[in-house]
Amino acid sequence: MTGTAALGILRNSTVTTRTSRACETHRRAVGIAAQVSRCLGIISTWIAVTLVSISLATANDNSSPSLRGYQWDFGRSDDEDFNSVPDGWLRRKGVKYPNYVKIEIAAHDPLLESNIRSFDTAMVKAWRSVQALIPSVSSLPPSLTDLIVDRFLLVELDGGLAEIQSPHMPTSQLFQYRFSCRLMTEGLKYDAAHASLVFLDAELKEVQVLDTPVITGTTPWRRVEIDRVRPPQNAKHMCVRLIVSGSEDGIQDIRGRIGIDDIRIEPFPQLQITTDEPLGVYDLGKPIVATAKILGMPVDSSLVEFRLLDHRGVELHRHQAEIHSSPDPSNAINSTKSSTKKNADGSPTATWTLPPITSGFYRIASAFVDDHSTSLATDTTIAVIEPLRIGEVAGPFGWALPQGSQGIDTRELTAWLTKLGVAWLKYPCWTAPEDTVALERNAVLVGRMQSVGIQMVGVLDAPPTSELVHYEIQSPRDALIANLFRDRAVWQQRLEPIMSQLTLKVRHWQLGADDDQSFLGRPRLQEQVSSIRTGLQGFGQSIDVAISWPWMEPMLSAEESSWQATSRTSDRNPLTAAELDATLDVEARAKTGREPQTWLSLDAIDANRYERNTRIADLVMRMAAIRNHDVQLATIRDPYDSRFGLLREDGRPSDLLLPWRTSSLLLGDTRFVGTLSLQNGSNNQVFAGPSRAVVMMWSPTKKVEEIYLGKDVKQVDVWGHVSPVPVVDHAGHEAQRIETGPMPIFLIGVDATLLAFRMSVAIAETTLDSFLGQVQPLHVVYTNPTRDSMVGEMRIRHPDAWQVDSPTRSWELLGGKSATQGFDIVLGNSAMIGEYDIALDFQFQTTPPREITVYRKVNVGVAGLSVKLKSRITNDNELQVTVEMTNTSPKALSYDCMLFPPPGRQYQRRYIRVAPMETTARDFFFSNGSELVGGRVLLRAVEQDGRRVLNYDAEVTP
Repeated sequence: MTGTAALGILRNSTVTTRTSRACETHRRAVGIAAQVSRCLGIISTWIAVTLVSISLATANDNSSPSLRGYQWDFGRSDDEDFNSVPDGWLRRKGVKYPNYVKIEIAAHDPLLESNIRSFDTAMVKAWRSVQALIPSVSSLPPSLTDLIVDRFLLVELDGGLAEIQSPHMPTSQLFQYRFSCRLMTEGLKYDAAHASLVFLDAELKEVQVLDTPVITGTTPWRRVEIDRVRPPQNAKHMCVRLIVSGSEDGIQDIRGRIGIDDIRIEPFPQLQITTDEPLGVYDLGKPIVATAKILGMPVDSSLVEFRLLDHRGVELHRHQAEIHSSPDPSNAINSTKSSTKKNADGSPTATWTLPPITSGFYRIASAFVDDHSTSLATDTTIAVIEPLRIGEVAGPFGWALPQGSQGIDTRELTAWLTKLGVAWLKYPCWTAPEDTVALERNAVLVGRMQSVGIQMVGVLDAPPTSELVHYEIQSPRDALIANLFRDRAVWQQRLEPIMSQLTLKVRHWQLGADDDQSFLGRPRLQEQVSSIRTGLQGFGQSIDVAISWPWMEPMLSAEESSWQATSRTSDRNPLTAAELDATLDVEARAKTGREPQTWLSLDAIDANRYERNTRIADLVMRMAAIRNHDVQLATIRDPYDSRFGLLREDGRPSDLLLPWRTSSLLLGDTRFVGTLSLQNGSNNQVFAGPSRAVVMMWSPTKKVEEIYLGKDVKQVDVWGHVSPVPVVDHAGHEAQRIETGPMPIFLIGVDATLLAFRMSVAIAETTLDSFLGQVQPLHVVYTNPTRDSMVGEMRIRHPDAWQVDSPTRSWELLGGKSATQGFDIVLGNSAMIGEYDIALDFQFQTTPPREITVYRKVNVGVAGLSVKLKSRITNDNELQVTVEMTNTSPKALSYDCMLFPPPGRQYQRRYIRVAPMETTARDFFFSNGSELVGGRVLLRAVEQDGRRVLNYDAEVTP
């Protein structure tokens, strides 16, 4: 640097210093202004975020303190410890549930989350300036990420299963709940996912699990819901589970994602409806009082609406009752039909005395009528019954009560089962030997059942949990009957008090529940069961034992069996009526007479898969099939099972209770004896007992049958409603007019003698040859089913184209004997081939005289030859008639065929030759075919080198 330059700088230093100071002052002022502006922006942002957070929290909190709901949206409030796992949630651990299967909270939009986090980071840095200006603010700013980013609970599969459960929450019987959530799956092939709402008792043991539908594959987010959930009586807590389950063959996905979000458990006030008969079964004519009670919400003044619906869902009656919470009697409304009052527990109630109704199944629906509580509704069911038979219930049909009496008093239980037609009862009898109260209760129950004729089967299936230690059983899951009876020294001592008290009254004992098939495949099974039987009966009279055996397993021979009965069981897809009938028939043919008795389970088909009428018809038909075989016992495994049983879970009647009762009472002490030949082809089965007969009828489509079955015939539908059968004039005789359809009906009060006589009538020749003008014999065979002589008259009614010599014949028949009447038949030139219903009129010389008509089918044609006529209108408006002949005889057949169209057209002629075991068709064409639709065509086929003439007519169809 030169001296001059240095001097210049020195001269200007004073000016520069002054300028720098001014600029620094300006920069400081600008910086302070910028900081203030930034702070104000951050403060305004913070205030906005806070207000929005408060607003959203207020919007989401829609439950009042008295109606507290629970929700998880998997935001920051559900993960306050920042570990990406919802607070308080626990995942299941085990070999099938490895920790490497990732379960964590994730963002629906990861990119949005990343961008907003950058903003949150900037806010943290700037927040120090805010703290400098406003020291009272929090140490960290509110997180915009937590506010804006929507999160969910994600499961990422890696070859294992997963299950995660929420914390336990209190529940109350005062409320009903709606459980909902959103689920999604992505890329699942073998696994599936669902959510569950689980209720637990005071000891955190599961008492009920409600599952959402299972989803698999790739399913976009969908909301699933379980509405109007009422906690079980002993439920004290509830929780939510997300469950990822594998395939039945154990294969699991190694890739895939499952998500759950927006879980809601919303409580609502509960409207309960009860009746004065706690179990809902009423005798016909008894008054019925329904009571509606509101729980979980104070009510000042509102209306409850009652509706009565029949089994079809048709509303029969409707009634509204005002309801008050005030205990002041002056505010109550009292009348012959309804009243409102305060319940004993302080809940407001309303009652309705129903108008008189006939026997059958009914639903009583009630709803809380209020502008703000329109969703508060419920229903219950009742069954009104009338006597269907006199005397004690008999037959093979019964129930198993695996959970015992369900808290029902033994006297009430006995009366209830008797009314419902229960002839057998399987009852669990395994109690702790020190529990004298339970022992005495079981003894009283057995005595009461014996007094009304209900046969008991004592079931030794599962001991109380406190007893497992004596049998070296670690878990109730291992308490299978074969394991429990391993050590005779243990079980004999522990069961001695039970058996010594009950074997004097109970002869039949079952080892294990109906679904416990642990004896299957055991070595030395015959010896083991024999030893168990000997050990058990050592405390009383000789007993018979039964073990469970699956349908699909072959039965052991008599020489390999030491038990007295085999209880046949299947999975939840039971055999159909036809399959059951065929299976029992095969087993019956294989029996030598010394095999164990046949018991079987009789579950209804799944209510979740089949509609109601299908389930009813299936159950009735299977019960009828059982009466065709030597089955000693057929039980419903668990009547309280709402999917496969007869009752709702609360013990009230379900749709299937009355059909089961009707079938049990009407068919129980009868046996299948055959079928009737009905003119219009309705299906039927005839059952006969010691002093009565029952006819069951049905048809895939609606049909009408006219038949005389006696003077006191009544019809019973599956609901147990008894009604008279209309009487009409049929061909000059009195007959009942019976309408049939897909749902079976029963006819009672039928004349057993006339029924047996009808079924004995047969025509020996089921086919008449189509020889026109020649005499052919026709023989009618019949039997006197009584012990006394029968005298009467018989007349054959034949088609007009037939000639019969002496169509009326007198007859006399000794008791138990059969007779044959022969008639000479001549077919006229106009006689048609085909099937005929031949009417046989029988008149019995009784006081008063009785007359019946029996129809039997006779086919007119050529043995081995069938003829079909088919018609259609072609695109050219021609009528095409196809004559099709099928020859199943060993020789060729030849016919000269003339087809006569409706009047006004010329007939056409074709020659048809049909080789053995072949079908030959010929076409006939007529112009302007549409004009001939609805008319009839006549085929006249003359046999070549023979004497037969076939006449066959058919309607012209488009």
